[in-house]
This record gives sequence, structure tokens and C-alpha cells, in this order.
Amino acid sequence: LDPSPAFLEARRADRPRFLCALFAPPEPRENLMLLIALHQEALPAARPGAEPMIAAIRAQWWREQLDTPSQEHPFLQAIAPRLGPAGRRQACQAWLEAAATGDTARASGQLALAMAAFLHPAPADSSLAACRLAGEAYGFAASGQAEAAQSCLEAGRALRVAEKTIFRPVLLQAVLASQLCRTPQH
Repeated sequence: LDPSPAFLEARRADRPRFLCALFAPPEPRENLMLLIALHQEALPAARPGAEPMIAAIRAQWWREQLDTPSQEHPFLQAIAPRLGPAGRRQACQAWLEAAATGDTARASGQLALAMAAFLHPAPADSSLAACRLAGEAYGFAASGQAEAAQSCLEAGRALRVAEKTIFRPVLLQAVLASQLCRTPQH
């Protein structure tokens, strides 16, 4: 069985999240791979120092692409018809909006919520909060902000998550964040 282009791009662009996504059941796994691959393309809008107007234009382009993906973009073409339930579309729009703000931790948290929307149609609020905190912790840790990551991890531990098995591919980002916080930054 040949891996999909999204699978290959997710593995190349963000190996830690890619490995977490492998814990998803087969059906939503491809959706998670598409989101991870798209995140790496949308993220340049969130790079520090990006011109705010250009970042806003890029974010608007990405939002519009969710509705009518261009022929040149196979990942957007693949994810657009899978956005069906309103929660998925809203989660993806919030994620792309966060990418435009330049706040990579918030964008990472919103990506985690978009991933959660593909794993469960109606999760409990505490599960969503735990997923968002796991994503934000990973975003903070990956950008060298260990204290902020630790705060997210502590807040996430205090939550009761009923659907831990379902959200394992997202919640594992907290484990990644914890490991990154323990690794000395050079």
C-alpha cells in the first residue's frame, strides 16, 4: 500500500505530529495528515516578523480556499469535501485565523482543535480544552517557551477527559511538549 501525498508531506514537514497522528483510526488518519501538511504551508503567515497585512491576506486566501480550493492545491482539494459538519469547517477557519495572528502557540492549539473535530463529532468541552492545551503546549515548547508550555501542561492535567482513547493522536502532543521542555535548547 503506497502512502498518500499528504502522509508523505506530513511525515516530512512535522514528524512529531505525524507520529502522533498514526495513533488515529484509519478513517480519520488521512484527514489528520492533510491538516498537518496544510499547517506547514499555512504557518508561514504566522512567522514572527511577517508583515501584518500580508499575513492577513494569506489567512483570507486560506479561508477562501476551504470553500473553493484551487486546482493547484491537492491537499485543499482533498480536505474541502471532508469539512461537512459545521464544527469541522469552523475549527479549520479558526485555525487558519490563528495562523494569521503570528501566535504560533495559538495556531498550534487551534490545529489541535481542528484535528479533534475530525476524530469526534461532538466532544465534551473538557476534551476540547485538553486538546487545545496540548496543541498550545507543543507550540510553546517547539518555539523554546518552556515556561508557557509547562503552564499549558499543568492546566491540561487538571481536566477530566472522558474520550482519551479517541483523542490520543492530539493529546500525545502534550507528551511531545513535555519532552521538548526537558531537552536543553542550544
